[in-house]
Amino acid sequence: MQLAHQQCYIANTLNCDVAVEPTFDVRGKYAFGDSDAAQRRLALLADLFGPSSRSFLVEHAPRPARVAVDLGCGAGLSTRLLAEATGADRTVGVDTSAPFLAAARAAAPAGVEFVEHDATQTPFPEPALGADVIFARFLLAHLPDIAGTVSGWLSQLHPLGVLVLEETEAIETANPVFRDYLALAEQLVASRGGTIYAGFALARLAASSRTRVTANEMCRVPVVASRAAEMFALNFGVWRSDSAVGESPDTLDNLADCLGRLRETGGSEYITWTIRQLALSPAESLG
Repeated sequence: MQLAHQQCYIANTLNCDVAVEPTFDVRGKYAFGDSDAAQRRLALLADLFGPSSRSFLVEHAPRPARVAVDLGCGAGLSTRLLAEATGADRTVGVDTSAPFLAAARAAAPAGVEFVEHDATQTPFPEPALGADVIFARFLLAHLPDIAGTVSGWLSQLHPLGVLVLEETEAIETANPVFRDYLALAEQLVASRGGTIYAGFALARLAASSRTRVTANEMCRVPVVASRAAEMFALNFGVWRSDSAVGESPDTLDNLADCLGRLRETGGSEYITWTIRQLALSPAESLG
């Protein structure tokens, strides 16, 4: 699995003419699903990481925005955040999940709409074309071609538009339960061609001459252990039966029990995410 992870990282980030053929099984499906439990997990994620996303968007997204686009919008919480942070006249959430989109539309405020579309495919549908802001948080981690995907997204911007990206670069914890969970999550995401630590790929993009970097920051987000365990338990309940999780049922049962106990008695312990936040514009916009 370590070899697969290395191949995944190379395939995601290497800008050269060498064809890299990874040996992992690229399944093309979001690893954490779109069930009710997955929606609860996204709600918790929005609560934990929304404040840092909002601050970065307020500072680095153009205002006022005509059109803002949220890629991999899920049930729409990040889309509403994007609308509020940018003051956009029109905000469009993009996702492939019918259950997520139904939930998003049911709670959509005025000026916010949703379309079913694969975010890796360009051109985007009409509502999302020529955006002033395109936003994607924790989406590139699940995609096999980060550099190519970002290049396509940049092509969908207004000439003076900004692409705002957020991805995890590290998760720091001394807790063995969290470390075991993260090792399994990394394995599962890698089996689909992704990498949960996609922030490293963003760092490489920031050095690319094909983009103009308007912001490149690192944000540390400490999360109390009980809330992290709650989020992880929701993930775990979705994907523990996945064939890519190569652990025995007893091992998985034990991990589930440990996460449950941490959710109830996490105390004052923290687990800390380091998030790379990047704002990019097409190089041509330099004039």
